[in-house]
Parts: sequence; structure tokens; C-alpha cells
Amino acid sequence: MSQDRQGEDDRDQLVAFARELEVGRNAKWSMVLGFAFATLLYVVFVVIPAETTQSPVLYLGLAFVVFFATSLSLTIAFTGVTAWRRAREL
Repeated sequence: MSQDRQGEDDRDQLVAFARELEVGRNAKWSMVLGFAFATLLYVVFVVIPAETTQSPVLYLGLAFVVFFATSLSLTIAFTGVTAWRRAREL
């Protein structure tokens, strides 16, 4: 078997594994929840008080970091739960 074919087989197996663990669905839900959480924090701490000590643009950057960290963490957690459920089915 050539090196290219071996790499293709590994990639196909990885794609099948990710599909079985529903990583795409978990990532989509995590992004929705991460966006909602970051937006909620921005509204509660920046928009409603309307008296911030720094520029609201800096808080938008912080909201993006919260969005990214929350989405990544939830994706890992949701995928872990999916893997645990699949393992229990075996």
C-alpha cells in the first residue's frame, strides 16, 4: 500500500469517527450557545449600565474571547457526552 493511500485511509477513518461522535452537530450547538452567552454578558455589563471605564470596542474583543472559549469548551463537553453514550451502547 502506498503512503498516499495510507494517509487517505487514516483520513477516512478520522472523518467516520468524527461523524459517529456527531462533532459537527455539537460544534454548531456550542457556537449558538457561546454566541448567546457572550451577547448576554456584553448586554448586561456594557450596554445596560452604559457607563464603562474603557471603550466598548475593547469589550467586544473580550466578548469574542468569551464566545470562542465557551464554544470550544462546550464542543469538547458535548462530544465527550456523545462518546460516553456510544461507549455504553457497546
